[in-house]
Amino acid sequence: MKEMRVKNEYIHHRSITGAMGIKISAPGLELAIAGTELYIGNNKQQVDDAIEEMKDSMHNILDKYVDKT
Repeated sequence: MKEMRVKNEYIHHRSITGAMGIKISAPGLELAIAGTELYIGNNKQQVDDAIEEMKDSMHNILDKYVDKT
């Protein structure tokens, strides 16, 4: 992975593997949680399905990593 602080052109990839470091630029990322899955929806049905999967995943993440005391 190239140094991110150096002002170079970003390399755009069609696909990546789990071990690659990537930088994602998109609206609404201030609500993202680092280390969670990335979902892509190309139509309304895929987006709705992804939202349901994310809700299930979030319950698991919160139960596992968030101290509720």
